[in-house]
Formats: sequence, structure tokens, C-alpha cells
Amino acid sequence: MKWSPPARFSFVSVWDVAFIVADCIGNPAAYGEIFNAAGDEELSYPALVACFKEVTGIEFTVKKLSISEIETQGIPLPFPLDEDLLYSGRHSQQVLNYRYIPFKKAMQETYRLYRLGLGLDG
Repeated sequence: MKWSPPARFSFVSVWDVAFIVADCIGNPAAYGEIFNAAGDEELSYPALVACFKEVTGIEFTVKKLSISEIETQGIPLPFPLDEDLLYSGRHSQQVLNYRYIPFKKAMQETYRLYRLGLGLDG
């Protein structure tokens, strides 16, 4: 079987979306514009898992399945496994002077708030 690199995808945090929407409200530079909200980083499922492990400090086991096994079992995934799904957020960076939050930093803050909501941190 020929090895191929994992599919890559763009990611945007809910924090970025909220800040971009707020930047657009009442901003004449944003009128009539269309923005793709997407950070600069290109992620993959292995990179996503590595980040989750690092941010949570949990060394969990990942069950690796082939694409056909995933499809047969009807496992829903947010990004394709066999092709890149990349977008550019460059237009929002240029028009709104917006800087996307790095993926790891966004995950750290999300996990911190998750733990706080569970009463695990205080």
C-alpha cells in the first residue's frame, strides 16, 4: 500500500468567529465583503490528536481505522480523511487587520473553560 501524507484542513476557533463578527459590525470596510474564517495553520488528524494530548495532559489511546471502516461504521468526522480541505483567512486579516488565535492557544483556553465548568479548576 502506498503511503500518503494525512489530509490537511483549516481550523477556526469560536473565539475567532466571535471577534471577526464583532469587528464587522458597524465597520464600513466590511460592508459587502465576504470572509472565510480560517486560521493560518494547516492541521491534520494526527496533529489534532497530538494537540489534544498535550493540552489535556492525558495520554489516551487512539483507535486507527481505515477510511472504508470509518465509512462502513458511519462514524461522523468533521473533516475529510482523504483530501485536503483548506481555506484562507487572509482577506479578513487584510481588511479587518485581524490576527487569528493559534490553534493550540485556542484549545488551551477552551479546555480551561471546560474544566472550570465542571468545577475541576477554580
